[in-house]
Amino acid sequence: MSDFDDRARAAGERARRRADEIATSTDPNAIVAQGSTKGAARRGRLLIGAAALLVVVAGIAGLVAVTDSDPADVTDGNTVPITTDIATTTETPSTTATPASTTPTTSTTEPEPEPITRPIIDPTLCTPISAFDGRPSGLPRDPNGSLPVTLFTRGSELPVPIQVIGDPVDGQAKPFALVLRYFDRVADRSSQLDPVDINEMQVFVRTYANGNGEAEWTTSDGSVGYLRSRGLDRDEVIAIIGQLTPREADATINGFDYGADGPASLELVAERMNTAPWDGTVAGSQCVVEATGNVLRVAMFTGDPTLMYAAVIDRAPPGDIGVIGQSVIILAQLNTDGVTAGDVVDADEDTWRRLLDLPDTNYSTAILVTVGVDIDVPFVPIDSTSIPTSSLTLRIDEREGVSFLEVYKSGAVVADAAEYWKVEIDERIRGRSTAVPGPGQGVSGTRLGDAPITAPFFVQVSTTDGDDQTIQTTGLIQLVPAP
Repeated sequence: MSDFDDRARAAGERARRRADEIATSTDPNAIVAQGSTKGAARRGRLLIGAAALLVVVAGIAGLVAVTDSDPADVTDGNTVPITTDIATTTETPSTTATPASTTPTTSTTEPEPEPITRPIIDPTLCTPISAFDGRPSGLPRDPNGSLPVTLFTRGSELPVPIQVIGDPVDGQAKPFALVLRYFDRVADRSSQLDPVDINEMQVFVRTYANGNGEAEWTTSDGSVGYLRSRGLDRDEVIAIIGQLTPREADATINGFDYGADGPASLELVAERMNTAPWDGTVAGSQCVVEATGNVLRVAMFTGDPTLMYAAVIDRAPPGDIGVIGQSVIILAQLNTDGVTAGDVVDADEDTWRRLLDLPDTNYSTAILVTVGVDIDVPFVPIDSTSIPTSSLTLRIDEREGVSFLEVYKSGAVVADAAEYWKVEIDERIRGRSTAVPGPGQGVSGTRLGDAPITAPFFVQVSTTDGDDQTIQTTGLIQLVPAP
């Protein structure tokens, strides 16, 4: 060790002992020379200066110790203790705190966008033609039924847990699975799906080119698990099922626990029983792309998370999905002419009220009808690029004094996007049933009253998507009974 090192170490020791004496002294005059307080202030400044000098000296000694000794010995000797002592004896207000108190802080978190509640596609891309607000979302399937809400037309007289495995951020727009557990059903999809063994259970799994998937299995206690997926491949669906463990049947939500080894970023993000009320709203609109004549349908859901996931998956595959604030935006059909969910905007109130008042179908002239005589009426797709116009046959019939409206659908060709038949009489929904795409649809009947029909009434028969937006329609027809 050089003479410089010895002198520096000795100076450091003297300064440390003096600082210790000052710090531990209880004599109020220890740091104040006899005389004026001005001298005390001056000596206070000198003491701070000495402490600063000691830090510099100790730093030099520390540097020598680090560079000249074995790394294992760096913490030996006086280097670290001296520095620590100075730190404990100079806890006075420091100018280093000033920048922290004067420098403004900025948040990197962007405010969440406002939810869209009056959804229309940007009018420069698609001309609005109608809107709806507050109509049922298609759940329950039978609005007049007494059974609890069911999904995928898979009814149950016992409560059904509904659970969502998805991404916790904007999950409706990302791949997810919706899982149900039934206690009064038997597996009925086995012949249509491909079997695989998962956790000693035979599970039937199928994924489709349109991005959807489904699976069904019987658990060890005899209950039936059923899964619908969106955007997941077969291996991911299998991985999710492998993480599902049935809960006790008397649990509050008696679905499945979900493990931690499923597909990345997916977790149990929402669950409920189907007997609980849906807390949410729905709105939507239709518009026409002038260049192609294509009619686009957009729907908005907000509220209960499970409802919003169900709205995405319990329908024909959508064209695009987006999450804007707390709103889920769904473009209903695959052919969107390049329009995306990002092109959906919030209409101003005046525009929205005007669109709500516009009919989404054309009115027809009155038709004179005779009991028991068939009437053929056009069945027109509202989308000019869709399937061609076909026909329906209407008939008023009377049996034992009761009047019925019968709708024969053998002449209809149902669009792929259609999910329901809807029969409206005097602008009230009187019948709803599942629509099967393609030709040959059978017949349906609606009770008109307990007496022969003598007064005119309005009829409209339509197919709709899951959001009750019209796909094909007869238009509003006035049927006038013959005298």
